[in-house]
Amino acid sequence: MTHCLIILLILLVFTFCLAFMTAHKADGSRDLSCIALFSYIVTVLYVTVFDRGGVTDIRLQLIPFYQFDALVLIGMMENALLFMPAGTLPLSAFPRWRPAHAVFAGVVFSLTIESVQLITHRGIFDVNDLIANILGAVLSALIYTGLYTVFQKHQTTNRKKH
Repeated sequence: MTHCLIILLILLVFTFCLAFMTAHKADGSRDLSCIALFSYIVTVLYVTVFDRGGVTDIRLQLIPFYQFDALVLIGMMENALLFMPAGTLPLSAFPRWRPAHAVFAGVVFSLTIESVQLITHRGIFDVNDLIANILGAVLSALIYTGLYTVFQKHQTTNRKKH
């Protein structure tokens, strides 16, 4: 559980930095965001699909919170943390995108991962994973947008003073 909190703290600091850089139109912030987004996608695909052993049968878990216990809760928290960059990185890489665009991209990415796991027998298509992934993307998109707005207002206020 401690590692989840450390990851969350790192993600929040990274989100803070990206929002600050993007709001201040820092040189290279978009390039950095695009590289980070590509690296994130490759890493998540590796961790969720290619680094797993196969399952022998097709497994679908379509009932939300079925057999809900502490282990399932921890797994959902890890998935939410894993998908937080899916709500943040697109917003900093593509400045014209709105939070809904980033969340939609996160939903498509999550559905893609779950479908590939099902088709390749490298995991289980689990609705709880979808819920947690979407929750992570939504939360991070909201946090990023809030921070970006604060930084934009602060920058505008500072320009008016000078």
